[in-house]
Amino acid sequence: MKARIDLNGALLRGVLSAFLVVTGIAWSNLCAAPTLADGLSWLPPPKTLQLTGGTMALGAKSGIIATDPRLEPLAGILAGEIEMLTGLKLATVKRAPQAGDIILRINPQLRAGAEILAVQAQGAKPAVVRTRDFAHRIGVTDMAVVEGWDYRAVCEGTATLLQALGGKPGAHFLPRMTLKDWPYADYTGTSVDVARQRIPIDALKAVVEACRLTKVRYCLLHLTDDEGFTFPSAAFPKLGTTNTSMHGGVVPGVYPLQELRDLVSYADARGVTLVPELATPNHCQAMCRAMPQWAGPKILNLINDDIYKDLDTLVGEMCDVFKSSPYFHMGGEEPYFFEIEELNETKAYMQKKGMNAFTEVVLQHQDRMIASIRKRGKMPLAWEGGTVENARQKDDMIIMSWLPYPLAEETQKKGFTTITVPWERGPGLQKWNIFNCNGVNLTPANKVLGGSVTMWQMSATALVSDFLGGKLNDATGEGYIRSTGDHMPGAWSPLTPPGAEDYARMCAATRAKLEALLFPVRITGAPAGLRLWPLIGGQAVTGTVTVTLALAAGVAAGEIRYTTDGSEPTARSTVAVAPLSLDETATVHAALFRNGQQVGAVSRATYVQSVRRGP
Repeated sequence: MKARIDLNGALLRGVLSAFLVVTGIAWSNLCAAPTLADGLSWLPPPKTLQLTGGTMALGAKSGIIATDPRLEPLAGILAGEIEMLTGLKLATVKRAPQAGDIILRINPQLRAGAEILAVQAQGAKPAVVRTRDFAHRIGVTDMAVVEGWDYRAVCEGTATLLQALGGKPGAHFLPRMTLKDWPYADYTGTSVDVARQRIPIDALKAVVEACRLTKVRYCLLHLTDDEGFTFPSAAFPKLGTTNTSMHGGVVPGVYPLQELRDLVSYADARGVTLVPELATPNHCQAMCRAMPQWAGPKILNLINDDIYKDLDTLVGEMCDVFKSSPYFHMGGEEPYFFEIEELNETKAYMQKKGMNAFTEVVLQHQDRMIASIRKRGKMPLAWEGGTVENARQKDDMIIMSWLPYPLAEETQKKGFTTITVPWERGPGLQKWNIFNCNGVNLTPANKVLGGSVTMWQMSATALVSDFLGGKLNDATGEGYIRSTGDHMPGAWSPLTPPGAEDYARMCAATRAKLEALLFPVRITGAPAGLRLWPLIGGQAVTGTVTVTLALAAGVAAGEIRYTTDGSEPTARSTVAVAPLSLDETATVHAALFRNGQQVGAVSRATYVQSVRRGP
């Protein structure tokens, strides 16, 4: 029998429940092997889904076939992910398809079922357009065919496939189905603050993996702020030499150029695009400390015309690394203009330029940054609140709306396109969507390019282990990475919000898959400590703590290697053979290695001795 779900229409849950197959939960230690069904465990849920009854078994003879050489990297990635989830080692093969195979295909004629707001090249410069690109389609019979409009669309189709993967040890399957999906708008995003506390490349790769699984298409890297400058500039090597940190965390360093290029390639191969941010004219004290000739009172010296040649060079360097991104974020948040505005030099500058208000100085800065970014084929992004939103720039930059005030409505009236950023991420997120957020009420008639969430100010330990969620003192144990896709129903399909139970099921299923894919090593301390402020991401303990490093259930054997000094584990780090006894503050990093190669991401835990014992 056939059951059909159209997630743009009514959900016939009662009629369908007997026919649907659990597809979202792996056989990991986090949950029991699935047997029955709701069909709604995908996060985000697909636009249309038809389950046709039965399953396609995956086994040792199954292979992954890339029908286009461009898809061969993705075939290898998918094979590794399936191995992490099931233990099956599927070969990437070049042969005629047979039962049990997964076939990957690019189909540029594939169209979405509705228009999508996106940024695409129009002549030499990017523009906001409506398109029916980006769709993917899946058909599972005795073999599984995943096709997409382009490479990234096929990536998103394989992410859908991973979420549909079910079974138990020795019996893995995909439900027989036909499915078609596409984003409501182009920018489904997250952002990671790498400029206030040190975030290693390994943790960023874990974020990319989480983005891939939940179809978060863009990950913005907040590379510069008052504390740190982390981009490796060859033209200005002093940048990054005066870094500090926030919240007493580890001082962020400058990323090695090749590691940053490799990270961009790593993300591209998984269908995730990294977007750079150069914070201007505020939140740039680290840059100004290193380059005092650029500095004004607390912000860039906007009345020094000479700095813009240097800024143009810096923008060019960043664009060269982040080639695949159609976007470039130029900052704009929380400006402090008062001191520079009151300078006599500023008043003389404005008089010379024929300017009547300081906002014209800011607008000139925006014009120059926009010109520098757009001439390199990218669309500027800017934060709401610190940007002068002059209607003449409406087609030349996109505003990220994040303040808890209805500013986006006025921004839209001026003709700007906006991206909605839910700054508060608490209970009820299943009701959130890109039109109703931060006190703003927009409609599909507005130009809303999508939605994004923030991973802001946190340590690397907090990034992978602790949940901020808009409640700084929340005591939950969920992780930033684990909650990466929580906002996606309201961004991918904002017009069809799930119910609370369905949403909880989607999140639980997805987090189970993320756990199995990313964190094969579990770190547990006894006695358990009191969790510290989530931005720090540690546990306060007193006395000796016994820390156990163990493989998650279902993970194939390998060596667990670890460090206790905050450094990243390598194939030469100490092998875990017994629990650790810690009586001093320590940061434990542990990872699984096989044949000298790291498998999955680094698990992280920080234990802070809150009371020192006497001699």
